[in-house]
Amino acid sequence: MARFIGLDIGSFSIKVVALSKKGQGFRLETIGIALNPYGARPGADDASQTRVAEAVKKLLSDLKIAGAKAAMALAESQVYTKVIVMPVLSDSELASAIHWEAEQYVPVPLDQVNIDYEVISRPEKGSADQKMEVLLVGAPKTAVKQMAQFSEKCGVELVSLETELIAVSRSMIPDTNEPAPIMLVHLGSSSTDIAVVKSGMLVFTHSLESGGSALTRVLANELGLEFPQAEEYKRSYGLDPSQLEGKVRESLFPLVERNFSDMKKALSYYNSAHQEEPIKRVVLSGGAALLPELVSAMAESLALEVVLGNAFVRVEPSEHASIPGDTVSFATAVGLAMKEV
Repeated sequence: MARFIGLDIGSFSIKVVALSKKGQGFRLETIGIALNPYGARPGADDASQTRVAEAVKKLLSDLKIAGAKAAMALAESQVYTKVIVMPVLSDSELASAIHWEAEQYVPVPLDQVNIDYEVISRPEKGSADQKMEVLLVGAPKTAVKQMAQFSEKCGVELVSLETELIAVSRSMIPDTNEPAPIMLVHLGSSSTDIAVVKSGMLVFTHSLESGGSALTRVLANELGLEFPQAEEYKRSYGLDPSQLEGKVRESLFPLVERNFSDMKKALSYYNSAHQEEPIKRVVLSGGAALLPELVSAMAESLALEVVLGNAFVRVEPSEHASIPGDTVSFATAVGLAMKEV
């Protein structure tokens, strides 16, 4: 029975993954998915949270998981994330200075947030470059408390909490020694989150409010469809111009193009500050990344190599759990499960 799980509560679906260590990689012990019947997430009203918690408990029961410890994730929209540049400091000096730095970047009183940080780069002593980069994360205490209360309702013990992008980067960008920057685009149901990952570290983050559900709503309005049918059309036909006389593509493409435009702005912002090593590759994750013809359309728009990621690239199947054909939708759950193994 799984004792530690990655539990991803998305607005579209609920995912559970349990791993064990195998050599330099992992073995898949348990995997499961269920629709989120109410589209609610931790932090919603009590009635909605209770209903979603019941759906989680049913999924865990079906997977024969009881009394597990869980790693969960906060949505990027719930946290304050910033890469800050500071003078080179020792660990003890940084611990003393970080709260002063946080006051400049976190737009709420610091007594209302939990502050965490990680050094991205620190030049050697005597180096000409005397600036260091630090990833600063501020999580509202109310959001942390809500997640803890929700986990109790689900019957699991919350032992780890981080942002979705940190979890996704762990599963999708496995080579922590890769020095070239990679843009990671996580296309979820309610948002699109962007990160630049370099040597296994997040060095830039940005979020767009538009996700897969927004595309479904556009399609429903444009073609006069009920939401479930629009979701099916989106997943089946996507941006393929040869399907349904291109009507689905025509309905979706204006919003897709706006998202591409926002991605270009993020690319330009990062590349202008790192002209010596610009981004050349984009990795997609999240369920909305499976939109037909999205990869080719994005590659053409961004003029970059774009690929679907594989959250299971370091994970082997076991006799009781197989790797799913969909390797992008489980990115958050797999990354969470990897953290404590």
